Amino acid sequence: PSTPLPDLSGWTCVALLMPHGRPRSEVMNQISVDRLKLRPFADPRNGKPMYIHPYVFETIGDEFARGRNQLVANVFRAEQEMKIKFEFVFWIDDDVIVPETALENLIRHDALICSGLYFMRQPPHLPVAYMDSNDPANPERYWNVTTYPENQVIEVDGVGMGCMLIKTEVFRNLVPDPWFQWKIAPDVHPYGYD
Repeated sequence: PSTPLPDLSGWTCVALLMPHGRPRSEVMNQISVDRLKLRPFADPRNGKPMYIHPYVFETIGDEFARGRNQLVANVFRAEQEMKIKFEFVFWIDDDVIVPETALENLIRHDALICSGLYFMRQPPHLPVAYMDSNDPANPERYWNVTTYPENQVIEVDGVGMGCMLIKTEVFRNLVPDPWFQWKIAPDVHPYGYD
Protein backbone atom coordinates (compact mmCIF):
# COMPACT_ATOMS: atom_id res chain seq x y z
CA PRO A 1 0.00 0.00 0.00
CA SER A 2 1.12 3.58 -0.63
CA THR A 3 0.35 4.73 2.91
CA PRO A 4 2.07 2.91 5.74
CA LEU A 5 -0.04 0.64 7.90
CA PRO A 6 -0.49 1.47 11.55
CA ASP A 7 1.23 -0.78 14.08
CA LEU A 8 -0.96 -3.91 14.02
CA SER A 9 0.97 -5.88 16.64
CA GLY A 10 -1.98 -5.79 19.07
CA TRP A 11 -4.57 -6.63 16.43
CA THR A 12 -6.04 -9.88 15.13
CA CYS A 13 -5.20 -9.90 11.42
CA VAL A 14 -7.22 -11.83 8.82
CA ALA A 15 -6.60 -12.37 5.11
CA LEU A 16 -9.57 -13.08 2.82
CA LEU A 17 -8.82 -15.72 0.16
CA MET A 18 -10.95 -16.51 -2.86
CA PRO A 19 -10.02 -19.15 -5.45
CA HIS A 20 -11.91 -19.04 -8.74
CA GLY A 21 -12.29 -22.32 -10.57
CA ARG A 22 -14.38 -20.68 -13.29
CA PRO A 23 -15.30 -17.13 -14.29
CA ARG A 24 -16.15 -15.50 -11.01
CA SER A 25 -19.51 -14.31 -9.84
CA GLU A 26 -18.75 -10.62 -9.35
CA VAL A 27 -21.98 -9.76 -7.53
CA MET A 28 -21.79 -12.61 -5.00
CA ASN A 29 -18.10 -11.97 -4.51
CA GLN A 30 -18.66 -8.30 -3.72
CA ILE A 31 -21.58 -8.95 -1.35
CA SER A 32 -19.51 -11.31 0.82
CA VAL A 33 -16.43 -9.11 0.79
CA ASP A 34 -18.39 -5.97 1.69
CA ARG A 35 -20.21 -7.74 4.51
CA LEU A 36 -16.90 -8.84 6.03
CA LYS A 37 -14.89 -5.67 5.57
CA LEU A 38 -17.49 -3.01 6.32
CA ARG A 39 -18.73 -4.39 9.64
CA PRO A 40 -16.22 -3.52 12.34
CA PHE A 41 -16.04 -5.87 15.31
CA ALA A 42 -13.58 -6.83 18.02
CA ASP A 43 -12.01 -10.27 18.27
CA PRO A 44 -14.65 -12.19 20.26
CA ARG A 45 -11.94 -14.24 22.02
CA ASN A 46 -9.98 -11.39 23.56
CA GLY A 47 -11.48 -8.02 22.57
CA LYS A 48 -8.53 -7.05 20.32
CA PRO A 49 -9.35 -4.89 17.31
CA MET A 50 -9.71 -6.77 14.01
CA TYR A 51 -7.72 -5.97 10.89
CA ILE A 52 -9.26 -7.51 7.78
CA HIS A 53 -6.89 -7.00 4.87
CA PRO A 54 -8.70 -4.64 2.48
CA TYR A 55 -7.80 -6.58 -0.67
CA VAL A 56 -8.95 -10.12 -1.31
CA PHE A 57 -6.20 -12.58 -2.24
CA GLU A 58 -7.53 -14.17 -5.42
CA THR A 59 -6.41 -16.68 -8.00
CA ILE A 60 -8.01 -18.03 -11.16
CA GLY A 61 -7.81 -21.75 -11.78
CA ASP A 62 -7.71 -24.12 -8.86
CA GLU A 63 -6.97 -27.34 -10.71
CA PHE A 64 -4.82 -29.79 -8.79
CA ALA A 65 -4.74 -27.46 -5.74
CA ARG A 66 -2.21 -25.18 -7.46
CA GLY A 67 -4.39 -22.11 -6.87
CA ARG A 68 -4.85 -22.78 -3.16
CA ASN A 69 -1.11 -23.24 -2.66
CA GLN A 70 -0.48 -19.99 -4.52
CA LEU A 71 -2.95 -18.12 -2.28
CA VAL A 72 -1.20 -19.26 0.91
CA ALA A 73 2.19 -18.35 -0.57
CA ASN A 74 0.83 -14.88 -1.50
CA VAL A 75 -0.39 -14.31 2.07
CA PHE A 76 3.01 -15.17 3.49
CA ARG A 77 4.71 -12.93 0.92
CA ALA A 78 2.34 -10.07 1.84
CA GLU A 79 3.25 -10.56 5.51
CA GLN A 80 6.91 -9.95 4.71
CA GLU A 81 6.21 -6.97 2.48
CA MET A 82 3.69 -5.36 4.84
CA LYS A 83 5.50 -6.39 8.04
CA ILE A 84 2.38 -7.81 9.67
CA LYS A 85 1.39 -11.31 10.72
CA PHE A 86 -1.95 -12.79 9.72
CA GLU A 87 -3.42 -15.05 12.39
CA PHE A 88 -6.16 -16.38 10.11
CA VAL A 89 -6.98 -16.94 6.46
CA PHE A 90 -10.67 -16.95 5.61
CA TRP A 91 -11.51 -18.91 2.45
CA ILE A 92 -14.69 -17.92 0.61
CA ASP A 93 -15.80 -19.45 -2.67
CA ASP A 94 -16.92 -16.87 -5.20
CA ASP A 95 -20.42 -18.41 -5.35
CA VAL A 96 -21.00 -18.43 -1.56
CA ILE A 97 -22.64 -15.46 0.15
CA VAL A 98 -21.71 -15.39 3.82
CA PRO A 99 -23.69 -13.75 6.62
CA GLU A 100 -22.21 -10.52 7.96
CA THR A 101 -21.34 -12.27 11.24
CA ALA A 102 -19.66 -15.30 9.61
CA LEU A 103 -16.07 -14.35 10.37
CA GLU A 104 -16.84 -13.25 13.93
CA ASN A 105 -18.74 -16.48 14.63
CA LEU A 106 -15.97 -18.70 13.26
CA ILE A 107 -13.21 -16.88 15.16
CA ARG A 108 -15.21 -17.22 18.38
CA HIS A 109 -14.55 -20.99 18.39
CA ASP A 110 -10.76 -20.53 18.38
CA ALA A 111 -10.27 -23.74 16.37
CA LEU A 112 -7.36 -24.48 14.06
CA ILE A 113 -9.88 -25.12 11.25
CA CYS A 114 -13.55 -24.16 11.38
CA SER A 115 -16.06 -24.18 8.53
CA GLY A 116 -19.34 -22.40 8.12
CA LEU A 117 -22.26 -24.58 7.05
CA TYR A 118 -23.22 -24.14 3.41
CA PHE A 119 -25.03 -26.28 0.87
CA MET A 120 -24.48 -27.73 -2.59
CA ARG A 121 -25.80 -25.68 -5.50
CA GLN A 122 -27.56 -28.61 -7.12
CA PRO A 123 -30.63 -30.38 -5.69
CA PRO A 124 -31.08 -31.90 -3.20
CA HIS A 125 -28.85 -29.10 -1.77
CA LEU A 126 -27.08 -31.25 0.81
CA PRO A 127 -24.66 -29.74 3.34
CA VAL A 128 -21.03 -29.66 2.23
CA ALA A 129 -19.99 -31.56 5.36
CA TYR A 130 -19.18 -35.26 5.57
CA MET A 131 -18.74 -38.12 8.02
CA ASP A 132 -16.75 -41.27 7.39
CA SER A 133 -19.11 -44.18 6.66
CA ASN A 134 -17.00 -46.52 8.82
CA ASP A 135 -17.59 -49.22 6.20
CA PRO A 136 -14.59 -51.62 6.18
CA ALA A 137 -15.49 -52.71 2.64
CA ASN A 138 -15.37 -49.05 1.47
CA PRO A 139 -12.84 -47.26 3.72
CA GLU A 140 -12.93 -44.05 1.66
CA ARG A 141 -16.72 -43.64 1.56
CA TYR A 142 -18.22 -40.55 3.18
CA TRP A 143 -21.82 -39.55 3.86
CA ASN A 144 -23.26 -36.07 3.76
CA VAL A 145 -24.22 -34.81 7.19
CA THR A 146 -27.97 -34.18 7.03
CA THR A 147 -28.91 -33.78 10.68
CA TYR A 148 -27.12 -31.30 12.89
CA PRO A 149 -27.93 -29.07 15.87
CA GLU A 150 -28.85 -25.47 15.12
CA ASN A 151 -26.21 -22.84 15.93
CA GLN A 152 -23.69 -25.29 17.35
CA VAL A 153 -20.30 -26.52 16.27
CA ILE A 154 -19.96 -30.21 15.48
CA GLU A 155 -16.92 -32.24 14.56
CA VAL A 156 -17.01 -33.80 11.09
CA ASP A 157 -14.58 -35.80 8.97
CA GLY A 158 -14.60 -33.52 5.94
CA VAL A 159 -15.91 -30.19 4.66
CA GLY A 160 -15.66 -28.03 1.59
CA MET A 161 -13.61 -24.84 1.69
CA GLY A 162 -16.34 -22.47 0.52
CA CYS A 163 -16.56 -20.81 3.95
CA MET A 164 -13.56 -21.91 6.01
CA LEU A 165 -11.41 -20.19 8.61
CA ILE A 166 -7.91 -21.61 9.12
CA LYS A 167 -5.27 -20.40 11.55
CA THR A 168 -2.08 -19.63 9.64
CA GLU A 169 -0.14 -21.71 12.16
CA VAL A 170 -1.57 -24.77 10.38
CA PHE A 171 0.35 -23.79 7.23
CA ARG A 172 3.40 -22.59 9.13
CA ASN A 173 3.68 -26.04 10.75
CA LEU A 174 3.31 -27.88 7.42
CA VAL A 175 6.68 -27.68 5.77
CA PRO A 176 7.44 -27.70 2.95
CA ASP A 177 4.95 -26.31 0.46
CA PRO A 178 2.69 -27.59 -1.18
CA TRP A 179 0.12 -27.35 1.59
CA PHE A 180 -2.63 -28.77 -0.63
CA GLN A 181 -2.35 -31.81 -2.87
CA TRP A 182 -4.86 -33.03 -5.40
CA LYS A 183 -6.16 -36.57 -5.44
CA ILE A 184 -9.25 -38.30 -6.68
CA ALA A 185 -12.12 -37.51 -4.31
CA PRO A 186 -13.31 -40.33 -2.04
CA ASP A 187 -16.68 -41.89 -2.71
CA VAL A 188 -19.28 -39.54 -1.25
CA HIS A 189 -22.72 -41.01 -0.73
CA PRO A 190 -25.42 -38.61 -1.97
CA TYR A 191 -27.73 -39.19 0.97
CA GLY A 192 -27.29 -38.51 4.61
CA TYR A 193 -25.47 -39.60 7.65
CA ASP A 194 -27.44 -39.75 10.91
